[in-house]
Amino acid sequence: GLGFKWGKTRSGTNLDKQDSSLLVATGHTQGGKSPSTKSHREKWYTRYRELEAFKAEHGHCNVPQRQGALGKWVHNQRTERKNDKLSEKRVQKLDGLGFVWKPRSSPMTWDERLAELTRYKDAHGDCRVPRSNGPLCHWVKGQRAARKKDKLSE
Repeated sequence: GLGFKWGKTRSGTNLDKQDSSLLVATGHTQGGKSPSTKSHREKWYTRYRELEAFKAEHGHCNVPQRQGALGKWVHNQRTERKNDKLSEKRVQKLDGLGFVWKPRSSPMTWDERLAELTRYKDAHGDCRVPRSNGPLCHWVKGQRAARKKDKLSE
């Protein structure tokens, strides 16, 4: 929208019906929102479905914050819960998905990374992990480099 303020003109008079009708007809509604704007609830469920797909592909819900809109959304869910602003229904839905509210700051163990790689291979049929997969990609590169240098233990 244009950020249009409904109600008063600069001169302090109310908008007449003709002016209001023209704004609505051109796609602007009260509050400056376009009629096609999704509700907050619809946006939440859209991101939730994206998180379900992410988990199906990666085996976890820990989307890096730098990974676009979904990463920001995941971060925001943690922040909203921490500030007691996330509804219990949403907390339960995220819990049911295996959402981690306080991701650990310590790195994953070698065995945990191997399990993550195994899930990735099961989903994709190979171990060519793309850069967009962040930490797992770096771990795989490190394992390959160690093997090249004959530093990988059996």
